[in-house]
Amino acid sequence: MLQRTRKAIILVSLLLFPVTLNYFSPYVSFDGAMNGLVSGSLILFGMLFLSGVFLGRAWCGWACPMAGLSEYALSVNGKSVNTKRLRKIRLVIFTIWFGGIIVMFIKSGGIKGIAPLHMTENVISVDEPVKYIVYFMVLLLFTVLTFALGKRGACHSICWMSPFHLLDVAIPGRWLQTGKKAQAASA
Repeated sequence: MLQRTRKAIILVSLLLFPVTLNYFSPYVSFDGAMNGLVSGSLILFGMLFLSGVFLGRAWCGWACPMAGLSEYALSVNGKSVNTKRLRKIRLVIFTIWFGGIIVMFIKSGGIKGIAPLHMTENVISVDEPVKYIVYFMVLLLFTVLTFALGKRGACHSICWMSPFHLLDVAIPGRWLQTGKKAQAASA
């Protein structure tokens, strides 16, 4: 029952992706930083980091739209991926992106304001036909990588959000523990 609930939640999250796309966008947070603005996507990434401290990677399996896509791509290629090798790629992407945001804030003279709807003025991310190009490019990229690499291949290779959840590894006493940490804690 729990797995059905989880799959239903991530399917709804995937179906809502045209609404939420900009809130997950690394570009929107970068553009906001260039203008000295804390964008909605940067606020979301901060919330993801805080949730990761207490809930680990629960976001990845329970709410991420791309988890919904990956879940349904398992029927094409369900093999496990070499996460150690792919982690390096993901961390390089994260470091460049996050470092770029810091540099852009410095170049813009610091934080000048908070704009939760930056580049999403109508609340809905895909609100014009031309924005479907970006939407379908993101879907295509994540689908192709998952088909090519295997189970959650795109998540393990290019997801710029997942390092927010890896930063909590050294923090003991999370509310929700998974995998080896949970087994060790219950022993």
